[in-house]
Amino acid sequence: MVCGTGEGKVEEILTQAIRQGYEGFLTLEPHLVMFDSLKDHELEDAANVIKDNKGLDGKGAYQLQYEALLEILEKVEMKVEK
Repeated sequence: MVCGTGEGKVEEILTQAIRQGYEGFLTLEPHLVMFDSLKDHELEDAANVIKDNKGLDGKGAYQLQYEALLEILEKVEMKVEK
């Protein structure tokens, strides 16, 4: 899933962490492409895990996640500045 579109509450968690003074790092793990070992690590069929597989390669998947995270961080910044 693209960062912020699942049930992980990324925006809420980051907002709370920053309000509490977090100044550390963020990492991205863009699992948006099909790869052989994905099906070995997921409980569901890999095709169901990545529901909208548009043939992204690793670079494209990372770019998509990066841009989604930037959008979330902009929203968080607006909330924290209030």
